[in-house]
Amino acid sequence: MRSDWGSASLSDLILLRKAIKENWPVPSERRRPLLEAVFSNLNSENARLVISACQVALTAEEHNQKLDELERAEKSS
Repeated sequence: MRSDWGSASLSDLILLRKAIKENWPVPSERRRPLLEAVFSNLNSENARLVISACQVALTAEEHNQKLDELERAEKSS
């Protein structure tokens, strides 16, 4: 995994989005710093890079919601 996601390329962000969608294992302590670095791309002048960073954010949020739903379902059963 890249250590400098703040300067990620468009293809890097696409790969990260795919990794989130496919539930690739990323240690929980690395998730927040990783996403914070990705979000630094929101200041880019490259519109495609900004859009891709937003897509990563949305995909990560959808993934977190699914995990929360699974956790609630397990607790209620």
